[in-house]
Amino acid sequence: MKQTAIKANINFQQLLKQFLEILPAEAVLYQEEDLRPFECDGLAAYRQLPLLVVLPDTVKQVQDILRLRCQPRTG
Repeated sequence: MKQTAIKANINFQQLLKQFLEILPAEAVLYQEEDLRPFECDGLAAYRQLPLLVVLPDTVKQVQDILRLRCQPRTG
């Protein structure tokens, strides 16, 4: 089965910087070995390595992440 990926116009370094302003460094995963556990949701036939993973600890962190990602983007 052929895998397809959705390509988004995302500046990885900018995104990483924004998340690191909200979360502690250990809560933002972006190294391949750290991302492997998140590449599937239980259906192991469908695997896609995420760009990065965020692990918020508080309600405020979740709110800040959602606020950041819901901002209108120009491009």
